[in-house]
Amino acid sequence: MNHQSSAVGRHPDQVSQRPYILLVDDNPLDIELTLLALAEHGLHEQVLVIDHGQEALDFLQAASGPNGRWDGLPSLILLDLNMPGVSGAEILKQIRNQSVTRRLCVVILSSSDLPQDHAACETADAYLIKPLRLEQFIQVVGEVLCTILSAVSPAPPRRAQD
Repeated sequence: MNHQSSAVGRHPDQVSQRPYILLVDDNPLDIELTLLALAEHGLHEQVLVIDHGQEALDFLQAASGPNGRWDGLPSLILLDLNMPGVSGAEILKQIRNQSVTRRLCVVILSSSDLPQDHAACETADAYLIKPLRLEQFIQVVGEVLCTILSAVSPAPPRRAQD
């Protein structure tokens, strides 16, 4: 199932040059909840959803551009931990092992609070446990993402006074 905002494309060549969030999750319900949480905080306009781990790795490779440039890479990656095939922990490991993606902001979204899962994701910028109640999920995701995005996004340019 492919979800995406009309503001960004599905292929790296179609991705807007504006900052965007990459959401990697295989669960359609979790995708909808995350998009709802982002919408509640005005962050839904620039979201690209990928629902398979390997596809996310392929996308990041293509988005990094030739010669290891930052062309088309997301400002933030929201990464589900438990996915079939390539797990979120493996994606995180590969992101951190590549010089062009090493500094990307990655937030793990998981229903697991197991110590070994936290340990496998120690290089993530944040590890959020998905609350069971929708209201909690919207609040937690929104607060953390607003904090992270304000830290990684440049301030909008100021207009000259007339």
